[in-house]
Amino acid sequence: MLIDPIRKERYNLPPIKISPHMSMFSRHEAAGIGFDDSTNTLKTVFVILKEPLLSLQYIKPQLCTMVHYSRSSSWREMAQIPISGEGVFAHGRLHWLASRHKFWSYKDGRKIVWFDVKLEKFGLTDTPKLKGGGREVTYEQLVDLNGEVGIAYRCNDIHIKLWILKPEGWVLRCWFDLDLLPDYVLVSGCLNKDGDILLASSRGDRLFVYTQKSCNLRQVDWDDGRLANIRIYRSSFFSIHTSAGSIKNKI
Repeated sequence: MLIDPIRKERYNLPPIKISPHMSMFSRHEAAGIGFDDSTNTLKTVFVILKEPLLSLQYIKPQLCTMVHYSRSSSWREMAQIPISGEGVFAHGRLHWLASRHKFWSYKDGRKIVWFDVKLEKFGLTDTPKLKGGGREVTYEQLVDLNGEVGIAYRCNDIHIKLWILKPEGWVLRCWFDLDLLPDYVLVSGCLNKDGDILLASSRGDRLFVYTQKSCNLRQVDWDDGRLANIRIYRSSFFSIHTSAGSIKNKI
């Protein structure tokens, strides 16, 4: 189901036709929702495996990129390009981390694939240049930072570095020591206009806030007992996928 926040309408997305043999195994490799301001249309993008995957060398031929327009009754297939993870929408483009099987090297690091929602065109953007060619990175994640593209790197299991993409290039936003965080933590995004960062453990049972002005990292006193799946978008959108309304008050 797709909910249009502008028209305050909802639509049932039509099914995507794939091989009948994929019913048990099919899953979307990446997804994202963008807004075309020239037509006031929401566009949903899915990258899926349309046939059973027998080997990683066959992953590209079996990938299928599908685009759906709000209020339409079908999907349209686009050119194939290997991407992974959730899409971050910024400045009219959806952004994903490129598949490691295709666009990655120790010298240049991993690429970011972007999709221009208006032009329906794919392209590539470099990630930040890291010392040692990124060998210290054990995990990476794209994140929406108040409508800007950010990337979080987990480095040598010691700290997390958060970069933001500006017109002049990548800028180091901040970093956190991991001695105060659980083993696996995800950056949810900017919490407010001051630039404070919200983080959550991968299980969603612990929340943390990094305060920009004081460079202080603290755990949120949250004892609701439920697991939180958090997404933060621009200042006009704040979605917490749990009934725990107390999270906002605690923060």
